[in-house]
Amino acid sequence: MNGIKRRAVRLAVVGALGAILAVALPTAPAFAKGGTEIRISQHMVRVGHMFGVRVSGSESGGRGRYLRACVQGRSGYHGRWRNVKCGRVTAHRSRVDARLTGRHRGTFQFRGVLYVLSGPHDRHPKAASASAPQTVRVH
Repeated sequence: MNGIKRRAVRLAVVGALGAILAVALPTAPAFAKGGTEIRISQHMVRVGHMFGVRVSGSESGGRGRYLRACVQGRSGYHGRWRNVKCGRVTAHRSRVDARLTGRHRGTFQFRGVLYVLSGPHDRHPKAASASAPQTVRVH
């Protein structure tokens, strides 16, 4: 009798794990569908010195055929994001490299944004994804 209860509990646990995996596995590839990545060469820069920012991204969600990666920046931690530099319009994967100079002291934030365009000359692109902001301090 004790063995039957153990078998029933084991079967219930295996069934519950199967149900969890059945829900979790189809959603796992959603993270691999694309995204935006930003890399900054230096996070502390002297006034007048240059630093590099690279943004790359891909999108395979089917929302558009053409992509454009852009570097956006802002002064401080609040305020409006502005496009600093945008790359070319490409088909599957986009990248942009920007060489920037710290012109005055302060804290600046940069992020990468990937835009999806319906055609190579689309005037109204849609932002598909944005990276987490990276901070650069100019002293």
